[in-house]
Amino acid sequence: MVSNPPVPCAHTWTAPTITNKHDTVTINVGSGRNIQQYGLHVEALRARSQHFHEALSASSNEERTAIHLACSTPMRFDVFANWLYNGSLDSSNDTNLRYLFLCELHVSADTVDIPLLRNKIVDVFSNKLLRDAQPLPYDIMKYIEEHLRDSALRTMMQDIMLKCGETEDMAGQPCEGLQDGRWWERRRC
Repeated sequence: MVSNPPVPCAHTWTAPTITNKHDTVTINVGSGRNIQQYGLHVEALRARSQHFHEALSASSNEERTAIHLACSTPMRFDVFANWLYNGSLDSSNDTNLRYLFLCELHVSADTVDIPLLRNKIVDVFSNKLLRDAQPLPYDIMKYIEEHLRDSALRTMMQDIMLKCGETEDMAGQPCEGLQDGRWWERRRC
């Protein structure tokens, strides 16, 4: 059965330290008529993402220019913002998220270089696989193959298929060896 790694990540999620609550940046997410504005704390963004660390100055004395993320959607960014402040992907239950949505969120986390979010997505995805114990739809496997080339999520799926067979075969049966699978080694904490 897929479980947490024997040695937990040395840099687990913790609530962001925000010393200047007034230092925020506006992030416009989406495209066309589907644009939503978010005001997020610069310190939280810089602490979690190398992309935002480089894009946003640490100095709060300057006027901040709004950032536009056309490559994301408001729904995906809502989940990201919740994770940024609360450590959860979904305020009610992480496992209610759809597989494709988790894959798309993983691509977004990769785009703005947020390793802890990618780790959380892998954890939620694997827990959902075990809970659902249903075959993973082909379109999800195809999306992973096409969009997540060098990712822990793709490596996890390859390990599961090689060591456990189909996901419905995992129901009620432990899948030995996956807790030490290659995807845990590739997690960047």
